[in-house]
Amino acid sequence: MTTTPNEQANVPATDAGSTATNEAPAAASASALVHEFARIDENGSVYVIDAGVEREIGGYPEGAPAEPFALYERRFADLEATVKLFEDRLATLSPKDIDQTLATIVEAVREPAAIGDLQGLRDRVEAVKARAEVRKEEAKAERKAAREEALAQRTRVVEQAEAIVEQDPEKTHWKQSGQTLRELLDEWKTLQRKGPRLDKATEDELWKRFSSARTQFDRHRRQYFSALDQAQSEAKRVKEALIAEAEALSSSTDWGATSGAYRELMNRWKAAPRASRKEDDALWARFRAAQQVF
Repeated sequence: MTTTPNEQANVPATDAGSTATNEAPAAASASALVHEFARIDENGSVYVIDAGVEREIGGYPEGAPAEPFALYERRFADLEATVKLFEDRLATLSPKDIDQTLATIVEAVREPAAIGDLQGLRDRVEAVKARAEVRKEEAKAERKAAREEALAQRTRVVEQAEAIVEQDPEKTHWKQSGQTLRELLDEWKTLQRKGPRLDKATEDELWKRFSSARTQFDRHRRQYFSALDQAQSEAKRVKEALIAEAEALSSSTDWGATSGAYRELMNRWKAAPRASRKEDDALWARFRAAQQVF
């Protein structure tokens, strides 16, 4: 059917054709350009209302998109998230980390290209700055206490090592004491690796004392066993001489004089130093054998 020009004029715009569905999205409507903290002028320039003052933060020279403020709102949300993360982690940060992070945040909220309650966010940063100062003092006190504890622990290790060295060599259990020193060395390494660092002068002085104690222990042990070897060798020599005398008397038939001689040999044996347990037992067996022959 053919329509007249008047009829064509009355056809609704939505029915004009299907090609409209493939066209690019239209620019933002006037209502979309209204925002509590911003505005966009007729040229597409974006202004944020920051503490009652407008400040240009960007623009859309080719026309505003459907959500013209979304980009800048996301930037504000990112700033908020950064501040919140700092607030949440404040109790775990060192003074150095607090200062560095806070300086970055303060600079980031100074004049950001973001839309939101910027002054409210700055006030929040100022509030956390005050908390940060308190936390820094707490952290300094904790670090000081940790260093004092570390100093006490390492000093205890050193004093235990020195106490081992000061033992009477004749009463020292050398194997057990040597094992204790090895355990103290392992403890020192663990404290050094995991504990707070001491100042270099203090750490060097403590290590010097600990190392000196270990060196003295090794020297005392060598001296003790060297002297023990010499004493046992001398004891063996003395007792072998007594055995030789006992064996020389074993065939005597001068009963009275020889009995007296054996009693004198027994007294000298008792007064003689001891050899090693194994050697002493063997020497005694030889001495008694000669006496039994008599």
